[in-house]
Amino acid sequence: MGIRGKGLIAMVAAALLAGTAAAQDGPARAPRPEITAPLAMFDGVWIGPARMTLPDGSVRTFEQMERIGPMLGGEIRVMEGKARGSDGATLFNAFTVFSEGTGGGIEMRSHVWGDESARAITMKPDGYVWRMDTPGGPITYDITVRDGVWHETGVITLASGAQAAFFEMTLTRKGDSDWPAANAAFPTTD
Repeated sequence: MGIRGKGLIAMVAAALLAGTAAAQDGPARAPRPEITAPLAMFDGVWIGPARMTLPDGSVRTFEQMERIGPMLGGEIRVMEGKARGSDGATLFNAFTVFSEGTGGGIEMRSHVWGDESARAITMKPDGYVWRMDTPGGPITYDITVRDGVWHETGVITLASGAQAAFFEMTLTRKGDSDWPAANAAFPTTD
């Protein structure tokens, strides 16, 4: 690389460092925990039985775990969902970020085995509802929390207009969790 190329790289690096320093020295916007505060009822670790009716009519049962906690001063909440079979093998794993939606309200952005999707959620006093379109018809998930129990159902509306419940889980809150805030990335130094 010639002197000219090295000089250009040095100028770009200096500009990036200056921009980073200016951003750190400038006024910081305070976190807005009110964005995801309605979801605080879900914070913690939840475990319990779940069942899903597959398209062929067979039913699969498994143990489901959900853990949720705030990040960025409560402005976002993150959730990990994991299902395991009776042999302990992972059947399902998802990661979701709840944040402010582009049109206001709360949006959930989920990542499941290479698939990413964003959907608005509709809050209700004891939980929330979210919907998705599928080739088989629209699906509605209704989630409630009452007395330390998380109950969730999934219902598909078929082309005929008939509705079929295909998913249900009932989780018990096992306690608080310091996830995801625990074990910060910076190691301690002595």
